[in-house]
Amino acid sequence: MLKKIILLLTTILTTACSDSKTEDINSDCNPIDIVCTEEFRSITLEIIDINDNPVILDAFKIIREDTGEEIESSENFHQNFYTIINDNYQNEIAQKEINLKFTGFINNIEVLSTNYVVSADCCHIELISGKTKIVL
Repeated sequence: MLKKIILLLTTILTTACSDSKTEDINSDCNPIDIVCTEEFRSITLEIIDINDNPVILDAFKIIREDTGEEIESSENFHQNFYTIINDNYQNEIAQKEINLKFTGFINNIEVLSTNYVVSADCCHIELISGKTKIVL
């Protein structure tokens, strides 16, 4: 009889722990329970003109609208491609959606302003909304 009670309690406890563990993985990014790829993701913007030629900005800035913080981004990494955000911000925005504003300048004149919504899961950033290619 005692063996049956112990078996029953073990089954109940195992089931209870399994359910809460699944919920914890979904709400908390516990590195012990998550397996991520080794890739480093970036969300980029390509800017071209109507003839499909690259448009090179003199300067650009990306502002996190909820805090006013400027997102640090390397200069355009290849001619007319600009990094909006990358996995360096994954931990900061995990399980949240944030709004970003990209503003581009040529000759100190604002030529482009566009908005993005980005998020991150427990491993990588992802684009929720916003254009990845713009024709000026």
